[in-house]
Amino acid sequence: MRVKEKDSDCKRIAKITYWFFVQYNIKSRTMADKNIFQKVKRFIDIPAFIPSAIVALIHFKLSVLVGTQSNNIFQRWFDTGESATGSDAIVSSVDAFLSKPIPTVFLANHPSQSLPFEWWLATAVNSFCWGLFIYICCKLSFKFLT
Repeated sequence: MRVKEKDSDCKRIAKITYWFFVQYNIKSRTMADKNIFQKVKRFIDIPAFIPSAIVALIHFKLSVLVGTQSNNIFQRWFDTGESATGSDAIVSSVDAFLSKPIPTVFLANHPSQSLPFEWWLATAVNSFCWGLFIYICCKLSFKFLT
């Protein structure tokens, strides 16, 4: 009988210990997950982040596509003195609009050389600024709508 009592006591202690650790881990994990999610949610609002990320990516892609062509146009104007006309003027205008915070055309090298690191960095900062602007607009609109 004595052996069975010890065995049942050990099983009961093992069950209680197991239950305690399982419950404690589940509660601590869910509390930690909730805390991490609340911290992330406090800094990033997902419905506002998605459009801003899309705008920043599209802006970066357009800036890279238009920026190289605008660099060629700028260099032609610098070498010959003739201003851009027709489609070249449109490309230059689009590039001037896309590079509003930092004018990237002045950071580019001669078209025969590759674009310097400063140009890429300025383009990335411009895209980040455009995305941040859209994020702030979305955040304010959600705040006023709710």
